[in-house]
Amino acid sequence: MRSNIALLIFDEVEVLDFAGPYEVFSVADEQHDHQLFNVFTVGLLPGTVRTRNGLKVVPDAVSGTKWTDCARRLWRPRPVKAAHLVGMDSA
Repeated sequence: MRSNIALLIFDEVEVLDFAGPYEVFSVADEQHDHQLFNVFTVGLLPGTVRTRNGLKVVPDAVSGTKWTDCARRLWRPRPVKAAHLVGMDSA
């Protein structure tokens, strides 16, 4: 069974804080015949997110949708450029 990896993005997020983990989980999944992870971005609100340097990103899902309810892990970038993995109970 694939684990869902939800990467929370929000206005003023640093690009590397979500793009780096997105790439790591996606490549690991690819190297294992797409059997490990379902990686996606989640916004706090509907619409485009503007990163710290102005890049516009459209999240795959919005907080509270079915995708986020079933996420097992949430990567939550901190505004201070650090990030950590927070375990979540599956819904």
